[in-house]
Amino acid sequence: MNLKPNLQETHLVIGIDGLIGNALRDFLLQSGKKVIGTTRRKEFVSSQNIFLDLSQNVRMWKPEQPVSVAYFCAGITSLEQCRIHPEKSLKINVEHTFEVIETLVAQGAFVLFPSTNLVYDGSSSFQNAQQQPTPHTISGQHKAEIEKKLLAIGNSVSIVRITKVFGSSDPLLQNWIARLKHNQEIFPFLDKVVSPLYLPFVVQTFYQIAHKRLLGITQISGERDITYADLAYRLAQKLGVNSTLVRPIPVQQSGLSFENNPLHTTLDCTRLISELNVHLSVWEAVDLIIKDNLLFFEGNQYAKS
Repeated sequence: MNLKPNLQETHLVIGIDGLIGNALRDFLLQSGKKVIGTTRRKEFVSSQNIFLDLSQNVRMWKPEQPVSVAYFCAGITSLEQCRIHPEKSLKINVEHTFEVIETLVAQGAFVLFPSTNLVYDGSSSFQNAQQQPTPHTISGQHKAEIEKKLLAIGNSVSIVRITKVFGSSDPLLQNWIARLKHNQEIFPFLDKVVSPLYLPFVVQTFYQIAHKRLLGITQISGERDITYADLAYRLAQKLGVNSTLVRPIPVQQSGLSFENNPLHTTLDCTRLISELNVHLSVWEAVDLIIKDNLLFFEGNQYAKS
């Protein structure tokens, strides 16, 4: 069942302090939409940015004006922070998240909730949206738990599972660019995979899903996994530097430990393609990600000169 959107709808972006929330707010504003956001930074509060801190009691929180569509982009996104502080993650990413969404739905809002491929263990590729979650991380466990609670709400919530999203100032890529431009080696993982998503593509797709009021679960993923070494070689090629500067290493050799290193991260995107006719290949996404990160790097270098 698809509900028809209100032509005068107000969009609420919960979590404009984060990567996706900030980009989504900007996209909606540039598209001429009426937008309000939430921030947990009191210095950013204004008539267009209302305060919301999910670590605090949110039972009495509600927006001061009616909201037609809400995009829930807040919460603890760091896998490491969720692992170290599972009780805090449970409170913020499940309990308080659900309370806020319940409030919004009760007021008549349609809510889009971004989830993650980490609700699965990554043992199989192209996980179907209807398969039972098999999380191997605390973050994934909590996403699976909040998904279950939201699906029970019914026809006012859309869950959108996504793979790894790269912005235009990704710390890893910025570090690689700086090193390669100075003829220094980089050491990407040869046994850690990713199905990278381009941030502007993700936020535009979020809007389309909300506009069509797609209920249940929709998944966004590239059509294949690549290794971080593949990504690094592509970057070196785009920079025109010697590929020998890319020195892939296994995760075990890095001295770093990961809560889970899945064999696959891809999701089945049949619904996305059939209902929205949306598709972006992994290498198209990678090239756009690299282009934006190079522009950001060069802009920073210019600003410093």
